[in-house]
Amino acid sequence: MIRIRREQLDVFETAARERAIARMAERLRIACAAATSALDDRHLRGEIEAGMAQAARYGIENELDVTIFLECRLDLGPDFDTRDDTAWASAILNDETLFGEEKASLLADRDRGLW
Repeated sequence: MIRIRREQLDVFETAARERAIARMAERLRIACAAATSALDDRHLRGEIEAGMAQAARYGIENELDVTIFLECRLDLGPDFDTRDDTAWASAILNDETLFGEEKASLLADRDRGLW
């Protein structure tokens, strides 16, 4: 039987998180070129990490869904989830009947002007 120690598992989790952040940064550089052009890699990483924590509070944790959340955050501002002018986002994010994937899909549709 193979045993994986907690320390080994932590290394795997850290590596997976780093790869996910790199993929999200690459996607955001393309999808949100105007918003990310002024950010160097260190600052973009900070935005991603802050956005990941913010998204997790709403149950959004899947990499693709977090990327959608980050796109909205970059397009609308880091406080888009609490402002009066984006109350539609707060309504989506705080709807406890929706799963993270559903919330991300609705955010994407609204941010793209589909409803």
